Amino acid sequence: MLEWLFIICEYLFHCLPVVVSCLPVVVSCLFSNKVTAPSDLTVLMGASRESVSPHPTIQGKSVTSFSQKVPIPSYLLALVVGALESR
Repeated sequence: MLEWLFIICEYLFHCLPVVVSCLPVVVSCLFSNKVTAPSDLTVLMGASRESVSPHPTIQGKSVTSFSQKVPIPSYLLALVVGALESR
C-alpha cells in the first residue's frame, strides 16, 4: 500500500484552502479537527491527538480527533496520513 497524504502550510498561500479563518500570519489560532481516513492508515497532525474511533457509518474508516490548545500561526499547521510506523 502506497497511500499517503502530507500537508504543511509553510507559506501563507498554502494555508488558504485549509485554514481560511486564520489568514494573517501575525494572528495565531486555536483549533480542533476531525480527520476521517482508512482504518489501516495512521493520521498525525501538529496538535494533540484526542481520540481515534471507528467511523459511525462507514465501515473500514476511522475518525481521529485533534485539538491545538496553544495558539499557533497558520503556517505551522501540518497533517500527514499514511502507513506510518514508529521505532
